[in-house]
Formats: sequence, C-alpha cells, structure tokens
Amino acid sequence: MKEKKTWRRVAVLMVAMSMIITSLTACGTKKKSASTDDGANAGSASEGKAITYPLKTKEKLSIATGYESQVASSFKSLGDTPYGKELQKETGITLEFQTMSDSNAFNLLFASGQLPDIISYQFTNYPGGAQKAITDGIIYPINDLIKSNAPDLLKVLNSDKDFLKGDMTSNGDYIGFPFIKGKTKDKNQRSGTGIIIRDDWCKELGIDLPQTTEDFYQMLKQFKEKKGATSSILYNELLGRPVT
Repeated sequence: MKEKKTWRRVAVLMVAMSMIITSLTACGTKKKSASTDDGANAGSASEGKAITYPLKTKEKLSIATGYESQVASSFKSLGDTPYGKELQKETGITLEFQTMSDSNAFNLLFASGQLPDIISYQFTNYPGGAQKAITDGIIYPINDLIKSNAPDLLKVLNSDKDFLKGDMTSNGDYIGFPFIKGKTKDKNQRSGTGIIIRDDWCKELGIDLPQTTEDFYQMLKQFKEKKGATSSILYNELLGRPVT
C-alpha cells in the first residue's frame, strides 16, 4: 500500500494525464478506506499552484490501458507508438504502459492485486460499479487530492451536474480524472466516439461526406481502389463497435 504522501505526489502528475485520457488512480495491493467528503463540500477547493506542461519531473507512472490488435501488430507497446511518445513528450511524464487486449485482461489485472498507478477503464463495467471498485480497493477515491491539486478541474466538474454525476459515485467519492466532451450551444453533449473519416482523402478524391449507406460504400470503394486502403473500417475490440 502506498502511503498518502506518495499519493499526493502522484496525483499532481496525474492532472497532466486528464487532458487526454480518462485516468483512474489505483491503490497498491490492499484496500484503502474511502474518503467521506461529499460533492457539496468539494466546491470549496483552495487555489492550487499553477503548473505548466511539460512538467519537469523524473517521476514515472504505470498505466493500464486498452490496446487494439491492429496497433499491436505494428508496435510492441503503446509507448512505442507516435501517440505514446507524444503523450510523454507533451506531459513530461515517463509512462510504463501495461496494455490490455480485452475485458478479460482487465479482470485478471483486478484479481491479481498488483495494480498500476493509473487504470484507463470504464468502471461502469466493473461488477457492482465504481463504488464497489472502491470497496474492493481497485479505485482510490481522490476527494482530498482533487481539491488540493486540481482546483480548475473541480470547478469544471461543479459547473455542470452531468459532469459531476459522471465522475462521482452515489456516496460522493470522486473516482478519477474524466474525459469531458463538453456541450454545444444547445446544451447537447458532443460525441466522443463514432466513425472517423479521412477528410484529406475525401478532398483529394473530390468526395463529399457520405450521407447515405450507398455514399459510404462508394467512399470506401474509392479509398480502397485509389488510396490503397486495406482496412477501411477498424473495430474497437474493447468497446465492441466500429470506430473508423
């Protein structure tokens, strides 16, 4: 079990990660008692010292995250990918990636008790939900840490009940650093997932963005015939849906 002092230091570093990924702090190998702070009191966060990126630190953080088979066929580790390298460059944090191929890999990780500093995972999928994950010692509630180290994030969370609801359990525990999609002018949530199309290819080939199934088929056909695309649609194995 890491001491509370260590977690304060780690939490500062994890703020950088919240720009890009949903990161959830993990507790060592034993249970950690949950914080009793609630959301109403959380709004009185003290102003933390401003930080800039990249951070000047020699600290290393371990992170468990999903890893698509299409990427794994070309890169040994997520840290070897352009994304992994740029993430470490922009944040200034050295990351040790533990790549999870599917949900079973996450389940084995949870059962092992040997948890990394950060887990990128949809904890609504955890048996019993996020609160049960706290009880089981998988998630470290960060109520005190978010107030002292991430007041700007706390302000954003408290600005919208939907944001707060997505990052807090029914018991009032903050479960991690969220990925916030934001809202449009009409208050609708922006999409965070969906089909991604090579707009540069469309412009180069004179293709309008597809509106029908036939349009989509013809676009993919031209991508294959004229751009040599071999994998027009990639499938997210962890989420169970096509993403590109």
